[in-house]
Amino acid sequence: MLHTLAVADLILLYNSILETSLVPIKSQWECAVEPWLVLKGAVFMPFFYKKTYRSNSMVRSIWTIGMSLIFVLVSLLLGFVISWMNKDVKQRYKCGRGAAFSVSYASFIYITNIFGYAVGLFFNCIAYFRVACCSKLQE
Repeated sequence: MLHTLAVADLILLYNSILETSLVPIKSQWECAVEPWLVLKGAVFMPFFYKKTYRSNSMVRSIWTIGMSLIFVLVSLLLGFVISWMNKDVKQRYKCGRGAAFSVSYASFIYITNIFGYAVGLFFNCIAYFRVACCSKLQE
């Protein structure tokens, strides 16, 4: 859905350029408050279902989701503060994370995504090998 909104925004941008022969100029803040970018600019928190028979698994799941939510809210707040502080800086062409929130913030988001996916892959590999090991023992 986010990509559909982003594509629709680009189509409107290109139609505007074709009609007026002018490239629209927006401020960082105008870019930051575009609805599709607000959603895409977020570091989406991982919601997951965890089924286990340990007594503290619910507490651990709530703690993990709570910490993820706090991280997302602090990250979004930081991005909007950076954008608000640079609200007079004009951006040409299309609004993206780098244009709306700053290049350094966009790099932070990309590094966070890469790190999150790497940690997720690591834990999935551990879970896979534990299940494979346990299933061989039960056979």
